[in-house]
Amino acid sequence: MKALRVALLCMVLVAVTISAGSAQEQKWNFTFKGGLLLPGGVTIDPPGWSFDTGAGWLVNGYFDAIVAPKLSIGAFLMLAGPSVTVLGDDYGVTVTTLGATMKGRF
Repeated sequence: MKALRVALLCMVLVAVTISAGSAQEQKWNFTFKGGLLLPGGVTIDPPGWSFDTGAGWLVNGYFDAIVAPKLSIGAFLMLAGPSVTVLGDDYGVTVTTLGATMKGRF
């Protein structure tokens, strides 16, 4: 039931983009996205361990500064919350990714 509530919440979080002005006048760009991670499996090699994963939420956020008409530099943050089954027990997992971006704008 929890996975169904999470799935419903993630479906409500549709991609929202906040922009100011046209592409030529923009100084920054912020994007926020929500989604759903589908259940599946994870295999870790070389030990050969396999784990089942449950459905979970996914949130992405991006911030870009427009430094030239065709170039932006920024950062992103991704958070995910699937569940993992290990030896019959379910555990909640939080995955975090933070990084920098350099994008060509066309």
